[in-house]
Amino acid sequence: MRGILFGAIGVAVGVAATLFVSHLTGRPAVQTEWSKLVTHPNQFGITYTTEAIFSDIPPPDVTALTGTYKFLDPIVSENETTKFGYVIDLKMDQIDLSKVPQKYLESKAEIIDGHPIASPPITSASYGIIFTFQLKDIDGFVLTNLSSKQEDLVSGQSNHLQNIIETPVQFRIAIRTRQVDVIPSIEKCFTCQR
Repeated sequence: MRGILFGAIGVAVGVAATLFVSHLTGRPAVQTEWSKLVTHPNQFGITYTTEAIFSDIPPPDVTALTGTYKFLDPIVSENETTKFGYVIDLKMDQIDLSKVPQKYLESKAEIIDGHPIASPPITSASYGIIFTFQLKDIDGFVLTNLSSKQEDLVSGQSNHLQNIIETPVQFRIAIRTRQVDVIPSIEKCFTCQR
C-alpha cells in the first residue's frame, strides 16, 4: 500500500514539475512521469545469442516481464538533453537440474585470495541480459534505439532491475516519444563460466 502511495505521489510531482517548467517557458516540456513499457506478445520478444543458447545450461523460459520508463529531466529546448530511466520486473523459470551437466552439481574446490574455498553445487543459474528500448512516435515509427548495460538475471526467481541509460536523449526525440517497446536479449550464462 505504501509503495502505491509513493508511486502516486511520484507521478503527481513529475506532472507538476513538467507543467511548471512548461508554464515558465511557454513551451511544451518533455514528460517525466512513469509510463508503461510495451512488450511483445510472443515470449516478450526475447532474443538469445548463440553463446546463451548453446551454453552448458541453456536459459529457461521467462514467464513474466513488465516495466515502466521515464525521462529524467523536464527539458524544454532544442539544445537540451535528458536521460532515460527504466524499471523492469522479470521472472524466469528454474533450471531443470536433471539436464544440467554433472560438473555443476558437485562441490568444486577453488583458491580465492590464497584461501581454499569449496563452491557448493548450483541450484540456479545466472545470465547476462541486455534491454533494447525502441522509442516510437505517435504513428509507431522508431525515433531511436537505446541499449542498457548488461544486467544480471537469476533463474527461479523474480528479478527487479532498475537503471539509467547514460546515452543522452535529445529534446526532439524525447518530446515526440509516445511509446517505448522493450526487447530483451539474453547474452550469456555466467554460471557456465564456473
